[in-house]
Amino acid sequence: MSAAARETRNKGAAAAGVSHDTLRKVKEINEKASKDVLDALRRGDADVSINSVHQGIVRAEREATRE
Repeated sequence: MSAAARETRNKGAAAAGVSHDTLRKVKEINEKASKDVLDALRRGDADVSINSVHQGIVRAEREATRE
């Protein structure tokens, strides 16, 4: 990643008040999660977090590659 791209990523994350890693997870969640999961995140449901949803996506992809 170029220095300019890194700086842009960091500025975007700072503007959103999150880390650059959380920003990356959100992008992946938006691309891969179901509408129901996205709705739960938007509502702020207590049992759903960016990290837990992302871990579920990673786990599912890992299991899919094993099969």
